[in-house]
Amino acid sequence: SEYRSSWLWNSLVVDSPRYLDALQASLFDSGATARIEALEGGPAAVAELAQRLGCEIAVNCAGLGGGALGGEDASAVTNGRGVVLQYERASVAGLAVVMSQEAPLSGGDATPAYVIPRGDVVVCGGSYDEGVTADASREEVGRIEASAAAIAPGSLGALRQVWVGHRPVRGAGVRVEVEPRATSGGVLLAHNYGHGGSGWTIAHGCAEDIADGVAAALS
Repeated sequence: SEYRSSWLWNSLVVDSPRYLDALQASLFDSGATARIEALEGGPAAVAELAQRLGCEIAVNCAGLGGGALGGEDASAVTNGRGVVLQYERASVAGLAVVMSQEAPLSGGDATPAYVIPRGDVVVCGGSYDEGVTADASREEVGRIEASAAAIAPGSLGALRQVWVGHRPVRGAGVRVEVEPRATSGGVLLAHNYGHGGSGWTIAHGCAEDIADGVAAALS
């Protein structure tokens, strides 16, 4: 190995499928309902939909579509594409979260090398680019396979899934804002989008800021 030093710390790992299921169950248990509807036209369209549904408050959490619904230019939120591989977890003991953004395992920020044990799988990555390709290339998969095998030999079982995700990256930073009612047809409109690859890290804080902002506007 060409590495001579590293950082070591205790970290939480989010088992994202289980976490999302729990959040959804909690939401529905509170009496919420869900519907899917295509929406275009910026803040006015959001306010109109809210009024049609009898809602006093609307929160724009539309990810890659958040900028358009928030009245921003189309380039305000861009796509940060990423590729990860999910392996069966062959070993439970002795496997830690490992990440490198330097050679020889990684080629830099656009091709970080990491291994994250999560539940019964090991998530290995990764990549960052502004493409929109839905499928991973053979080159991307091969690079991640090689770095994962070097980081966690003996800990990886069969390859379960090749996954391509799209991060909503906002150049101006995350937008966490509550607009005055006067600008959105009497509906209290809040925005919470542009988290990029940091959604798991800052989701709770952003949600609390939105809740506090809405409560202050209603008081």
